[in-house]
Amino acid sequence: MLLTVKRARTLAVIGVILIDLGQGSSVFAQIGEIDVNAGPPAESATGPSDRSALWIESKTRVTLLVVDSRGRRTGVDPKTKKVLQEIPGSKCEVEAVENKYTGEAYVEAYERISIEPAPSTTYKFHILGLQDGPFEVNISALSRDGSSEPGKQVEGIISEAEKKSFVLTYDSSPNSHISVMEGH
Repeated sequence: MLLTVKRARTLAVIGVILIDLGQGSSVFAQIGEIDVNAGPPAESATGPSDRSALWIESKTRVTLLVVDSRGRRTGVDPKTKKVLQEIPGSKCEVEAVENKYTGEAYVEAYERISIEPAPSTTYKFHILGLQDGPFEVNISALSRDGSSEPGKQVEGIISEAEKKSFVLTYDSSPNSHISVMEGH
């Protein structure tokens, strides 16, 4: 049995007009009302909802592809350059920058991957170099109670078409830490 506690609702009348039409007739009109929600947000009897989140963001020169423990992918496919969103609750936003002289797409990319809610698991993420130079990937997270976990930053030097892989361990328990290691 699932019980739900609903917010209390109060309607406040803003104004009332009473118009006398003569001969004993009158019209009552309500000008407007305010819908006021009061009380705590609705929660199920099993407790609060999972507010965990994992965000992975690239700044330039690389595209990202995150793979969960079941092999589902979210990010930019390195071969096709198509955006994938196979991980449940995931979203990938990419702002690809083209070469203004040649029109070639994906010379630079600003990419943000979010997974909400984010299950505790080990993820792999792969980066593909779009051009030679430094790269930066920022990782931040919320635990299941919505508290912020310490973030991580991965940076280095990459060459065009070079691929690098990282293993990210995420625990949605409060007061946990994100772990990132370069690997396969």
